[in-house]
Amino acid sequence: MFYIGLLVISETNALPLSAVITSFIVGSVAIAFTNSGFGSYPFLMAKILLFYHISETAGSAFGWIIWTSQMLLLVFLGALSFLLLPVLNRSK
Repeated sequence: MFYIGLLVISETNALPLSAVITSFIVGSVAIAFTNSGFGSYPFLMAKILLFYHISETAGSAFGWIIWTSQMLLLVFLGALSFLLLPVLNRSK
């Protein structure tokens, strides 16, 4: 999901592997230290991508796209499992 997010914005298409790994690690720290990274994830993505000559606007947009897609997937799969668990664990 992180890799596909890189392809969405033209500024992040040609990032080197070191930038991808660094931003992935910084994003993991942002999610771990705050409640799901709300606000801090896009902010830190914008700041870390400044080191790789990506504009702050593109970095912030990248952060919001990645964070939103991850949270939507988490909420969708959580709701799906919440609904399917009673059905699948029903006694026979």
